[in-house]
Amino acid sequence: MGITETNINQRDGTFRNQNAYLASKYQGYWSDNADKIKGSGVGILIARKWEPYIGRVIKHSAYYIEVTLFLKKCTLIIGNIYVPPTDKTVQKDLLKFIKSQHQKYKNNKYTFFNIMGDFNSIIEGSIDHNGPGKQKKKPSMIVKWLKDANFIDSYREINPDQKGYTWHKHYETYTVHSR
Repeated sequence: MGITETNINQRDGTFRNQNAYLASKYQGYWSDNADKIKGSGVGILIARKWEPYIGRVIKHSAYYIEVTLFLKKCTLIIGNIYVPPTDKTVQKDLLKFIKSQHQKYKNNKYTFFNIMGDFNSIIEGSIDHNGPGKQKKKPSMIVKWLKDANFIDSYREINPDQKGYTWHKHYETYTVHSR
């Protein structure tokens, strides 16, 4: 399970891991977020039964964490990302890192690289966004690259034509919905 925009660091995440219910079911891994930057901080919760297979945790920044599970016949890499919508420097850094990780894994047919999180971007304006300027919205550079690299938007794969929104903003005269 991925959690984004936690605004917590590794130390705070470790404290949260001590919650009795969570601790009995999940092991949490948290990005480093020493500066408590608004919107930063990501985490991954792994069910306890999968914990013996965890072989590596990479904390690239306050915006990306990756857990690698070494299973019997494959390797599963799970990345969780938060892409700040207005910080192009962080976006470029995240894209560069994800590309380098993908380059390492892409030629191994038994390695599966999954990225989840909050991309703060839309893929298809006509069905992923409802509000003023919906046709003008373009996918971010990260989303474009993921699409070009044949990553699959699991929601859109299962619901190819369905409008479904995870973000809503209410203004005085209209409401914006986005996924």
